[in-house]
Formats: sequence, C-alpha cells, structure tokens
Amino acid sequence: LNFLKYNVLSTNLEKHGLHPRYLHFLINVPLLFNILGALALFKIGEYYYL
Repeated sequence: LNFLKYNVLSTNLEKHGLHPRYLHFLINVPLLFNILGALALFKIGEYYYL
C-alpha cells in the first residue's frame, strides 16, 4: 500500500524520471505477448493512420 502513496505524488516520480504513459503500452505489450503483441501494435498503427 505504501507504493501507491509514493507513486501518486509526481514529485516522487520526478526523482526517478518521468516518461509518457503510452511508453508502458508500447514496451509491455510486446514483452507480455511476444510476436502477437508486436503484430497487434503494428495493426493498430495501420488502422489509426488510415
């Protein structure tokens, strides 16, 4: 529960470096779902830019 209190404050997060939230999605999906996750991200990108 302490980690939630710590991570809610952006001043604490600035100590470790802030990054955009979409970065979690772009990095974690391929790591969790391997090639299928990477292909899904490319497909989503294709549909988004059409």
